[in-house]
Amino acid sequence: METTHLIEREILFNMGGPNGIVRWLLYIPFIIAFVFFVFGVAKKVQLYKVGKELNRADEPEKRFLRIILDAILQRQLLREFVPGLMHAAIFFGFALLFIGTLLILFQEDLVIPIAGENGKFIHGSFYLWFSLILDAAGLAFIIGLIYMIIRRYVFKPKRLDNKSIDLVALILLLVISIGGFFNEGARIAITNFPQFEIWSPVGYGFGKILAPLGISTLRVLHWSNWWIHMLLANFFIGYLPYSKLLHIVTSSANVYAYKKENTVAIPPIPNFEEAESFGVGEPSEYTWRQLLDGDACTRCGRCQDRCPAFNSDKPLSPKKITQDVKSAMYDKLKAKAYENLVNYYDIRASKLLKPFKNISLSATRSAYGIKLGDDGKPVANDKKLIGDYVQPDEIWACTTCRACEYHCPVMVEHVEKIIQMRRYLVLSEGETSPEVALCLKNLENNSNPWGIGFASRFDWAKGLKVPTIAEKPDAEYLYYVGCAGSFDERYRKATKAFVEMLNAAKVSYACLGADEQCCGDVARRIGNEYLFYMTAQNNIETWNSLGIKKIITTCPHGYNIFKNEYPQFGGKYEVIHATELLADLIRKGNLKPKRTNPERMTFHDSCYLGRYNNIYEAPRQILHAIGASLVEMKRSKDEGFCCGAGGGRMFMEEKIGRRINHVRLDDIAAINPKFTISACPFCLTMISDGIKETNREGKFEAMDIIELLRNHVEI
Repeated sequence: METTHLIEREILFNMGGPNGIVRWLLYIPFIIAFVFFVFGVAKKVQLYKVGKELNRADEPEKRFLRIILDAILQRQLLREFVPGLMHAAIFFGFALLFIGTLLILFQEDLVIPIAGENGKFIHGSFYLWFSLILDAAGLAFIIGLIYMIIRRYVFKPKRLDNKSIDLVALILLLVISIGGFFNEGARIAITNFPQFEIWSPVGYGFGKILAPLGISTLRVLHWSNWWIHMLLANFFIGYLPYSKLLHIVTSSANVYAYKKENTVAIPPIPNFEEAESFGVGEPSEYTWRQLLDGDACTRCGRCQDRCPAFNSDKPLSPKKITQDVKSAMYDKLKAKAYENLVNYYDIRASKLLKPFKNISLSATRSAYGIKLGDDGKPVANDKKLIGDYVQPDEIWACTTCRACEYHCPVMVEHVEKIIQMRRYLVLSEGETSPEVALCLKNLENNSNPWGIGFASRFDWAKGLKVPTIAEKPDAEYLYYVGCAGSFDERYRKATKAFVEMLNAAKVSYACLGADEQCCGDVARRIGNEYLFYMTAQNNIETWNSLGIKKIITTCPHGYNIFKNEYPQFGGKYEVIHATELLADLIRKGNLKPKRTNPERMTFHDSCYLGRYNNIYEAPRQILHAIGASLVEMKRSKDEGFCCGAGGGRMFMEEKIGRRINHVRLDDIAAINPKFTISACPFCLTMISDGIKETNREGKFEAMDIIELLRNHVEI
């Protein structure tokens, strides 16, 4: 084995001349490739830096854990088993081959020249396992690449948009990996198939195929192919920042820089009362992390597959939005990035760097494709982000359900970017549809989106024993009823049923009565941050003055905004959704429902209860408590499909494509339940309307889970 290893080293390294001098020439193309790599990455970093500053360096231990789970162990990708497995094969195959190559170079070019043959570590048993692992990695790498090529260019899933640059990258990697096995096979054949080389099974097989060519021919082929293989590998390094494969770097950076774990809040406009611009109308108004999203996105289409707007034939595709913002970044920010580089050399660069100013600026102009005007400054791009790159219909089609973000393997933040563009349209341009304008006016005048007189907000409680905070200031919980619970005739039944059960279970609660105001969710999701800000401030001041600590809600939208977004303005409360409280009361025996309903039921997960706040089990525990025969839809829990009402869509006309609630009704009809249960007033409305609009009355019925439970509890 040792003799064979010496022969191998002679073949690999000494054919170019004394002491393998020619082989050292390999480091010249490597240095060139590395320079191209660094320049390509630096070019992109300059674009990201034009974006607004954002601190995403906090909690580093949690961020590194996310890198391990999502970037290295491929947690998100493996949710789709076969494509995820093949991507993992490519990733781990590439990583192991890269590490193996570095170890070989380290031994042959550093260890042995310094310490001699006795210093080498790739030998003996380690060599055998090293060979087996790298062969397995290379084979997995090739299988994964072939699968991806077939999937993209033979089966062609609708969610994938293929570009020529993608095929170039896949073929380049395939040629490099097959070339590596060709080298190994030639080497094994030249050394006459020593027994230990069976630990390189793929290379051994290649050797058997190549053996008939003869040793002399194989030596020439091995030498020439080794150089081709290494030059292509170096080319790949230099090509990386200019191809889709840059996501190897950018997706990991994106995962690291994702917002804090379980953070679903839309960030406020900084210094709102002093701000001169609102929302985002130009790519430079996004943060650097949001600009990084564009290069991290691999166009895999998982977001698009789950998007209710896209799946109901509307123009919105989260993938397209991400790529359109990326295009705007490249078109509109390159001039600013160039100017920043000019300023860097003029103001901050050291004396050591300034002599390279003209060379660097010339190279940068060429790389960005910048044209200078007569004044020597870059020619401006007059295209608008909204209108030329992203269309308003795309922005308004979003239901903010977060299915796109939840399933994105590289953690692109789609929803926040869309809401920031809505802010720009509403606050800076004054552009809304008539129904949106009416909704906002109603919220401003009467603190509810229907415009019903605010004085009648507590009328639902007539004839019921419902204490107010004024009557019971020491109540443990504030029951926030919400606009739908107060004004929507259909959902008032759930409100009344809930307080009846609270009274029966002797829960210490009180309401604000007619003094209650809207939570502000609709205003914020539509983009009127000013109206939301005023609403939230008023609520927080009132609740804090009353000493409110705990809040119960029946509406997931209120639950989410109180729990996750009011803390931005000093409103920190313990927020409980009605289903959580009711499930807990059942467990403790304070409520004892009868198990008398074996009817076939399904549960529709509210996006704001489920994906936003991970409440999936409490409603199902209630259904099991009444003996329901629960049947899950294909799209349920974290795969749940939106009803179409979120993001203010409840109060917008749906004029393009199919109605989203009709698509959801198809999911329900596929399992044919007697009842479709929900835990959100908007969901109840959309499903009830969908049943009527699709002529499915009598086939199944929509009901809120609070009403259902009340029917099984004796009071």
